[in-house]
Amino acid sequence: MSVANTAKASRGAGLRRPEPDVCRHLELRSPSRPGSPHRAALLALATAMMLLPGSRAAADEPPAEAKASQAPLPLSTVVGVAAAQRPEVKAALAKIAAAEQRPAIVSALEDPMVMLGIDHYPYATMDPAPTGEDTGMVPMATETAFGRFDWSIAVEQRFPLSRVRAHRRAGAEAEIRQRNAEADGVGLDVRMSAVEAFLMLRERRLMLEVTRRRSEIGEQLASLSAIKLATATGSQADLLRAEVDLARSTGQARGLAGEAAEAEAMLNAAMGRPPAAPVPSLVEPELEAAPPTLEAALATARRHRPELRVAEAEIARAGTEVDVMKSMYAPMGLVRIGQASTMSEGRGAMVMVGVSVPLGRKRLRAGVAEARAMEAMVRAEAEAMRLMVDGEVAAARARVIAERGRLNAFRDDVVPRSRLAVRSALAAYGVGNGSLEAVVDAVRQQWLAEGEVVMAESELMLALARLDRVQGISPDTALSR
Repeated sequence: MSVANTAKASRGAGLRRPEPDVCRHLELRSPSRPGSPHRAALLALATAMMLLPGSRAAADEPPAEAKASQAPLPLSTVVGVAAAQRPEVKAALAKIAAAEQRPAIVSALEDPMVMLGIDHYPYATMDPAPTGEDTGMVPMATETAFGRFDWSIAVEQRFPLSRVRAHRRAGAEAEIRQRNAEADGVGLDVRMSAVEAFLMLRERRLMLEVTRRRSEIGEQLASLSAIKLATATGSQADLLRAEVDLARSTGQARGLAGEAAEAEAMLNAAMGRPPAAPVPSLVEPELEAAPPTLEAALATARRHRPELRVAEAEIARAGTEVDVMKSMYAPMGLVRIGQASTMSEGRGAMVMVGVSVPLGRKRLRAGVAEARAMEAMVRAEAEAMRLMVDGEVAAARARVIAERGRLNAFRDDVVPRSRLAVRSALAAYGVGNGSLEAVVDAVRQQWLAEGEVVMAESELMLALARLDRVQGISPDTALSR
């Protein structure tokens, strides 16, 4: 192949022109003569490898179309929109509104009874018979019937002679506290799902960028292998090896593009938006320096954890049920007042007072015993919940520490060594002492390390969000500081 054809092939392969300063620092010596045309290709490949992204700024570069369409989306906005728009939160608020009506319902008296009655309606009257005739019953005249019977109209009201109404109101108010705590738990779960969707999309986009950059380097290696094969300095096996690696990275990039679109749909759903709504670039969350101490985390969880407040409300409600059952030992009262009229005396006032007689003492004792057993069960469940919460807090804090250690190992040790391995393999290959397989393997290991850093960061952020959740505070607290 002529020098002109070789240079044309190099340009067609898309090899970048190396910077003079970088090329001087590489100090690569080609086995060919100084004017060899594939020396520029080797130096271009080496320059591309040396300029591989070594900072987080390059790894976090969002897609250009998303960056140009809208302002970057911070995690706090995602969480706020989810808490305001998710139907689950609206349903929990509606449940609170319904519970707030219960105290007025359960503490009200029974409706009064208005009663109209005919107390005495005689079938016949005893009128004196004429002299010489038999004394007998004479039927009452029909036209005078309305004024010849006793009638009454009265209002009757029943009411308990105990504090059962107050106890029922207290139980309904405890239910309101329970519903409020449950709504707080629903809100935290909604926020947590939004944080998880945000972190998933962030990871997919960063992994897509990592894979795309690997594909670019794979194209460079495939072009260089073709040049070396054409100049009889390489082998067909090297070219096939480079093409296989390029096809693999290209396929991974296509798959990650689909996964990123899937993550965008899940983030929109988590925010209560249409699944096809565009999602702009994401603002990078902040990583907290260190998790709180175990004592501080436990104290926060005992103050704010909704599940514990639900358990406390259930204990209070069970206690009021015991008081309600005890109140059943007291009788019910009855008052009836009204007006009555008799055939002999005419109209007058009417008053009646009565009380019930609770004779079913065995039934009442069984009701009290049942309520006390339910209270004991609720107290035991609340204690089990406290132990579970303490365990979740300790485990979540330990997970944060473990993920932080893993991230530091990958970012501070694995990635620098993998980059050094790429430079070493590339330099050896450039001077003819190495193989393309070694270069491909070194590049793959570097991008695996870059991907592991991305995933380790996501796991650490997710662990911090879960630590906030088990403490009963918003899951984006540690990531938004």
